[in-house]
Amino acid sequence: MTWCNRAVGLFPDHFAAVCQLPQTPDGNLKACIEELRRCVCELGFVACNLNPDPSGGLWSGKPMTDESWYPLYEALVELNVPAMIHVSTSRNTTVSTLGAHYLHADTAVFMQLIEGDLFGRFPTLRLIIPHGGGAVPYHWGRYHGLADRFNRPALAGHVMNNVFFDTCVYHRPGIELLLSVIDSNNILFGSEMMGAVRDAIPGPVSLGTTPSGISMICI
Repeated sequence: MTWCNRAVGLFPDHFAAVCQLPQTPDGNLKACIEELRRCVCELGFVACNLNPDPSGGLWSGKPMTDESWYPLYEALVELNVPAMIHVSTSRNTTVSTLGAHYLHADTAVFMQLIEGDLFGRFPTLRLIIPHGGGAVPYHWGRYHGLADRFNRPALAGHVMNNVFFDTCVYHRPGIELLLSVIDSNNILFGSEMMGAVRDAIPGPVSLGTTPSGISMICI
């Protein structure tokens, strides 16, 4: 975090820092909460990255709606900072880190939120799901149907007051789909300098004004 903090200090008009938490497969969050408080209160960081699968692709832990996560959520609410949901490298040799594990995590966490009642317990907690929400926007009808099938409340009030997707999906048709399905109030601009496909599509992959009127450029 020292180098991240230094970069923000050198260019405060260009960067805001987000901290990485020292998560471990055993699920002990004490050190994570201490690091979150240090980074936010002492260094001025504005958010954290939260790994829903510290096992590294084995998914051996509890869902994010489980009470074992509550102490960290309490700290996030108290400090008024959001968490970006993002896994680490996959140790599962059958699941590609970049092509499967990342997108599976985005989609799996959204389904956990549907099945649980996390925001009933933490109504001001904010979670950011990257990569355009994984498969969620593309299968939006499925998730509405599953919420109804499992007797869960409508997604608008049950999940979408607290969950935000970013635009980092690497091509314009994907961004346009995201904007046509998800309310613009739930969409954050996202771009990568060194992402999963940094060499595959040189130059801008989306440039201009989207159907909803949001101007963007993703590189």
